Amino acid sequence: MFGADLGQGRIGQVARDINGDGVISPPEQRVGITPLDSPAPVDYTYSYLSYSTGITFGAVIDNRTGGLAIPQAAYDPVKQAEIGVKYRNANMTVNLTGFHVEAQDSNINTSNGSVIARDYKAKGLEFEGSYRQGLFSLTAGAVFIGTTDSYAQDVNLLKTPGYVTTNAFVQVRPVERVLLSLNATNLFDSIALTGIDEATIPASGIVRGRLLNGRAISTTLRLDF
Repeated sequence: MFGADLGQGRIGQVARDINGDGVISPPEQRVGITPLDSPAPVDYTYSYLSYSTGITFGAVIDNRTGGLAIPQAAYDPVKQAEIGVKYRNANMTVNLTGFHVEAQDSNINTSNGSVIARDYKAKGLEFEGSYRQGLFSLTAGAVFIGTTDSYAQDVNLLKTPGYVTTNAFVQVRPVERVLLSLNATNLFDSIALTGIDEATIPASGIVRGRLLNGRAISTTLRLDF
C-alpha cells in the first residue's frame, strides 16, 4: 500500500516546476505526490455476514373461477446457505467455501388434477489454493457436489440414489514459460444417476436411466515463447 498519510516520514507534497518555465510559483510549492518508493505492508482481518431473500411466482389460473388452480403452489421457496474462509500471506492463498441448498418445486398433474410437490437438497464444497516461491508456482482446486436420494417419478415408489462427484485440477509452473496442468472430472468415478424413466422396477428388472460421465483425466503442457 502506498500513501503519504501512512506516516513514518513519508512525503506527500513537494516543490515542482509543473509548467517547466523555470520558476516555482506559489501553487507549485505544494504539489501532491504518492511516495511510491515507500510501500507499507497491509495486515488486516476481514469478515462479513450477509442475508438475501427473493421470490418467484408461478401461478396456474383456473379459467372457470379465475382463481389459483393450485393455491399451495403459488410460490416455491428456496433456502440456501454458504460459508467460507480465505487465507493469504506472501506466498500462499487458500479459499474454502461450502454451501447447502433446499428447494421446492410445485406443479399439477394435468391428467387427474393432483398436486405434485417435490423437495430437493444439494450440498457442495469448493477448495482452491496456490503457493508461489520465486518463479515456481503451484495452484490446485477441487469441487465436491452431492445430491440426496430422490424419487424417480411422482408416485414415490422408486428412488434414485444420491451421489457425490468431485472435480479437481492442479497447475504447476516449475520454471519460467512452462506450465503443466492436470484436470479431472468425476475424479473418484462415482456412479451418478441423474434420472430414471420408470416409476417402479418392471418384471425384467431393467430400467432406463441417465448417468453423468465417468472419470475423465486430461493433462496439458504449455510452453510460452
